[in-house]
Amino acid sequence: MEILNIFFYIILFAMGITFGSFYTLALYRIPKRQDITHTHSYCPNCNHKLGFLDLIPVFSYIFLGAKCKYCKNKTKIFHSRNSFWLTICFIWIFTKFKHI
Repeated sequence: MEILNIFFYIILFAMGITFGSFYTLALYRIPKRQDITHTHSYCPNCNHKLGFLDLIPVFSYIFLGAKCKYCKNKTKIFHSRNSFWLTICFIWIFTKFKHI
């Protein structure tokens, strides 16, 4: 039973980080009138398209030392912070209401 709970939280974390990343992207692009569904994510400094592992803001922020992998410019904590807190909220909401 404990292994299922751990697996459940891992899945919730993955879903939360995915939705958090998308919502953060939408918060960044919608005011600038940029496409949020068909344009690939890119570095705002050098406009390089991000690779698959670069698309997870929290991990890329930690492992790359808050710098772009391609141009080495500092990245803003905005994306990572929002993705992280939205992930925490996602997990909290699902665990709070999982009995409904």
